[in-house]
Amino acid sequence: VLEARKNFDILSTFYVSSPIINELEATLLVKEKKFDKAFEVYKKGINKYPYYRAFIFGLSNLLINSNQPDKAIELLKKFLPYYENDSKFYQLLAGAYNLKENFLLEHENLSNAYYFQYDIQNAILQMDLAVKVKSDNFYDQSRAEYRLKELKREAELMNN
Repeated sequence: VLEARKNFDILSTFYVSSPIINELEATLLVKEKKFDKAFEVYKKGINKYPYYRAFIFGLSNLLINSNQPDKAIELLKKFLPYYENDSKFYQLLAGAYNLKENFLLEHENLSNAYYFQYDIQNAILQMDLAVKVKSDNFYDQSRAEYRLKELKREAELMNN
């Protein structure tokens, strides 16, 4: 990490404005366990380059790892409509819902992650687990059951 910091400090003297440089700085700060500074770099990065996914993922990971799942979910859901086919969003959402012990939504998001990785069998497995989780939220339960049926139909069509 010391070598990386030294090289980054040299690089930063060139005053190049790039999201990649900001991402590198944030990643380095996380490795140095300077989470507050990394958080600020990610926040500034998202404000300056709002659709650069590395900032969204980095900040989400930081929020999840610092036990702030609600903030991570809010951030991910804000950008999900722009990247609804990106499995990484669903993986991060699953991690955040796991922290909240909302296992139905955890498995539903894992199912979506597998689906967008073109792994229909694991998508079905995860959605089946979501359906089996007891939930007080009838809407979530119904949505999971319907999606499981859709996935099974899709798998059946693929096999025929």
